[in-house]
Formats: sequence, structure tokens, C-alpha cells
Amino acid sequence: MPDQPECMDRPLSASLRIECPSGAEIRTIRSADDGTFEIRLPPGDYVIVPLKDSDNPFPSAPAPIPVTVPADGFAEVQVGYDTGIR
Repeated sequence: MPDQPECMDRPLSASLRIECPSGAEIRTIRSADDGTFEIRLPPGDYVIVPLKDSDNPFPSAPAPIPVTVPADGFAEVQVGYDTGIR
């Protein structure tokens, strides 16, 4: 993309709830300051629920993200929060 402002794509530390597809909570984690996170789970289907950390409307949390953890490794997931900057 041509000349995107730097503020459009910066890392964010955020809280994420990991659930079973049924909605049962497994664990809530917080990503690092650089936005990365890792959680070891048995192979299977899960849902990552991005959470809002404040009453401020921005950044707004995205919709829940379904993910399948394979038997032979990790699943890579990107979670994008909307800053409201246009």
C-alpha cells in the first residue's frame, strides 16, 4: 500500500479470551507490548475473543476469531483493533 501513515499499523498490547467453540472460557491472556502472544493448547478448535481494556471507544475490538490448532504445531493468528484513525 502506498505511503500508509505509521500510526495505522502499530503493535498493541491487548487482552484476549480463549474459548471453546461452545463459549466455555479456557483462559484470558494479555499480549506483550509488541502485540505478540503465545498460548499452548491441545490440537482442536478454539475461538479468540479480543477484549476492550477501557471505556474509551477506540481502539475497538474486532469480532471473535475462530482458530484451529493443528496436531503438529502452532496456528498463527493476527488480531486487528480499529483505532478509528482515517
